[in-house]
Amino acid sequence: MTTLPNTGTLTGTTVSQAEFVPITMTDLSSVNGTNLDVSNGIGVAFSYSSPNVVFFNYSPTATSLSEVGYFATNSNNSSSLGCSGCSGAQVAGVVLDPTNETAIVDAADGYEIWSYTTPTKPTWVKTIPSANVSSPSTLGIDMAENFAYDPNFTIGTSSYRMILSGGDAGINSQITLELADANTGTIYVPDSATTAVFTTDNCVIDQIGIDTSYQVAVMGCEYNNNTQVILVNLNAITLNPPASGSVGTYTLPATAILSVPTGSAPAPYDNVAVESNTHTVFILHSAVGVGNTSHLPGL
Repeated sequence: MTTLPNTGTLTGTTVSQAEFVPITMTDLSSVNGTNLDVSNGIGVAFSYSSPNVVFFNYSPTATSLSEVGYFATNSNNSSSLGCSGCSGAQVAGVVLDPTNETAIVDAADGYEIWSYTTPTKPTWVKTIPSANVSSPSTLGIDMAENFAYDPNFTIGTSSYRMILSGGDAGINSQITLELADANTGTIYVPDSATTAVFTTDNCVIDQIGIDTSYQVAVMGCEYNNNTQVILVNLNAITLNPPASGSVGTYTLPATAILSVPTGSAPAPYDNVAVESNTHTVFILHSAVGVGNTSHLPGL
């Protein structure tokens, strides 16, 4: 797997005004992003400038949507994310897990896990602390501007709800992939040998996606004029539990971390999305407004 074939280019699209559905909210004055749990008929909205995360009822046939509940992240304006595209942000993203009705929030104080089994009154479950607020910083996870999540991450017979983080908002490192299990809150950073491989590729991570079927991470690079993405074969990973007073580590062979030329314009690759059924990768180069679609070959 040494090339990522370019299977198409998107330069723009046309959207009918009839496709836009208004959302009535009282606890959010502007919206920078949304996400949907189609299975349970719930949506979520957030703003970079607010600690509030709003839930709304969702239906594909609705002509209007309304807020049903909200929560304020525990960061509560006490700190902010330092990523290039969301400097000063309280919340940079939210992923909904429909299997256990939890929201994973990319917040200034870390990855906050909230239950929305009762969306009118969401409840806090835990926070995986960020390096931004941890003392020392090495006890926290480096936050990603755009993180990934795999609720069915498997190593041998063990299953995890794995958050994939790290990148340009990082305090300890901006070029390594870091992991956290949403079940236990355990953080895993690469060991010294694995870190050396990431250092060679010199990819300042801007966006992380994962093919949950192949269990392969796709990382878009920002800065350094990189015309590449990084593929990480997480099937080859070994997780090492944390020693007392430290985080866990993980080990990957050098062959599992692949620098793949895209043959397109140089970095920054500001968005990477992966469709795991067809193994299709969408890479957006925001500086020139071009998106490339590629197909992940089998491992």
